[in-house]
Amino acid sequence: MGIKVAINHRTSYTYDRLVTLSPHIIRLRPAPHCRTPVVSYAIRAQPSTHFLNWQQDPHGNYLARVVFPERTRHLSVEVDLVAEMTVINPFDFFLEPSAEEYPFSYEKWLAKVTLPRFDVYQFMQPQRSTRRRRVSCSRPRNEGAGDCRSLRSKRRCRVWRASGSHSDAGKFARP
Repeated sequence: MGIKVAINHRTSYTYDRLVTLSPHIIRLRPAPHCRTPVVSYAIRAQPSTHFLNWQQDPHGNYLARVVFPERTRHLSVEVDLVAEMTVINPFDFFLEPSAEEYPFSYEKWLAKVTLPRFDVYQFMQPQRSTRRRRVSCSRPRNEGAGDCRSLRSKRRCRVWRASGSHSDAGKFARP
């Protein structure tokens, strides 16, 4: 028999006038897959005229959705929890023979399945250069022949900035 621990959490808000409360999502319940046994759990919300519905998110965690239909001056949420602290061996798992030495590489089929779950995926991709290439028009300022094709080169072209296009560059170009 392990040690039992009691936890009490209380959040309270007081308002200076009557307010309408939107639905609240309360995430103050241990996950069902946690290894620590939960002996008891209770949640209380004030004002007492509320609706409480339990939901689960995509990861299996419990969510309490509380709807308060009436206006109020006070909001209070209190959670009581008793957990049994048991000794858990964090090394209670087996290693595949291919992973006994570090660093290791995944088999191809396993890499496809596991890599999207890790942020290290970005480090395995070829890195793109962070240096920006400068695109500019090489025409002299007073030459009006041709045109800049891309928007980026139009921004960098001295003739384009001065005149708005290459066709009338002679009118607006500075000497």
